[in-house]
Amino acid sequence: MIKLHPETAEAIVDAFNDYGTWSNMDSTESSGNQAYAIYRKAQAIMVLVDLGIPHFLEDWAVKVLEDTFYTEADYK
Repeated sequence: MIKLHPETAEAIVDAFNDYGTWSNMDSTESSGNQAYAIYRKAQAIMVLVDLGIPHFLEDWAVKVLEDTFYTEADYK
């Protein structure tokens, strides 16, 4: 079992909780939910990478976070 520092564990939980909240919403609630969920997923992956935990979707996450479609969208 891997023991994480409480702040590290909290950062991971917060990042994936934010992603999970948005990815679980019905697309009829807001047309931007799907895009925002993708954005939050990319952010969550980068939290892991920034903490030194490799993730196979790192390249994808970097591309999403560089794409103005996601970064400059008006999410509601």
